[in-house]
Parts: sequence; C-alpha cells; structure tokens
Amino acid sequence: TLQSSSFSNLYLPKKNDHKVLIEIKSSKEFKTIPVIVLNTSCSETDIAESYKRYVNCFITKPVDAESFLKVVAATENLWIQIVTIPKP
Repeated sequence: TLQSSSFSNLYLPKKNDHKVLIEIKSSKEFKTIPVIVLNTSCSETDIAESYKRYVNCFITKPVDAESFLKVVAATENLWIQIVTIPKP
C-alpha cells in the first residue's frame, strides 16, 4: 500500500502547493512521512523549491500511460519495499 508515503501535486486548485508541503513537514504527526511530488513540471525552480520544503522525491510525470505506470511501480518499489522509514 502507499499509506506510508504521500504523493503531492504541485498545482493544487485551492491551496498553494508549497504551503501544503510546509504544513505536512511542520506537523509532528506527518513530519516523517515521505512526500513524493509527481508533476508534469521539469522547472528547476519547482524542483529546487520542493526540496527546500523537504520533499523527499521529485518525479517529473511521464506523458504516456506506459511510462507513467512504470514510474509509479518503481516509486512504490523504492518507497514501500526498499526504504525504511520511522514509524509516526
């Protein structure tokens, strides 16, 4: 399952993306949960700002479905099967 990580989209409709990241990483309850940004952006500014706000992984979303599914599977394998994170 992906319960132990959080996927984020930088362009949220009602809330500034970076404010959400700050809220997540400021929360004692959610601070240790890995945050993965999956976004169509490949802007160096978006990437740098995300890491400044403690994103654990920034992935530029592939445009075709097959590549997208491969990225999701690889991300799940890394963050769910391989990485050890502290319990909240």
